Amino acid sequence: MSLARRALTVVTALIASVLAAPVAASAAADTSWTGAPCADGRFELVDVDYLGKWGVVTGTATQCGPTVANGGFRIAWYWPSRSYGESPSYNARRFTTTDAGEQMGFGAAIYVPKDGVVPICLIAGDRTRVACALTGPRIGYIEPIDVDDVRVAKEYVGEGYDPDHNPADLSNDPPNPEDVEGFCGTCF
Repeated sequence: MSLARRALTVVTALIASVLAAPVAASAAADTSWTGAPCADGRFELVDVDYLGKWGVVTGTATQCGPTVANGGFRIAWYWPSRSYGESPSYNARRFTTTDAGEQMGFGAAIYVPKDGVVPICLIAGDRTRVACALTGPRIGYIEPIDVDDVRVAKEYVGEGYDPDHNPADLSNDPPNPEDVEGFCGTCF
């Protein structure tokens, strides 16, 4: 092998290793998340899927001071028949900056029973309910309720933050597979 060919091979390998390193390091999703110490928000609308079981609730959250890196909020729903609520990882959101006043619109997947309403809350900080509402099977049904309402005054089971499933795609892992097939809960 000629000297020029060996030098070209070495340079090519060196460039390839340098270019590949940042790609490999950035390929892993950043799952760091903490509840924003201060946030406010509201629910605006719920749109229900054709089966009437899943909905996308939209709203707005605003970060206030103090702020933290990777601070965010989550949406929890509270089953009327259970002593706890749920907040899957696909319903956790992270603010993009640490700027107080940052406003973020969201769409979150929620379960909507055909025979009633389900209470939902926007959660910030250390499990602090900052806005709550009732949603029902009718499209657009949102009724604000107090954050201390007995229907939401209970703990919730919360999963971590999952940026790879944010927004949620419920077609591959629906919580209630008998009732949900091929519905993407928060695909906009």
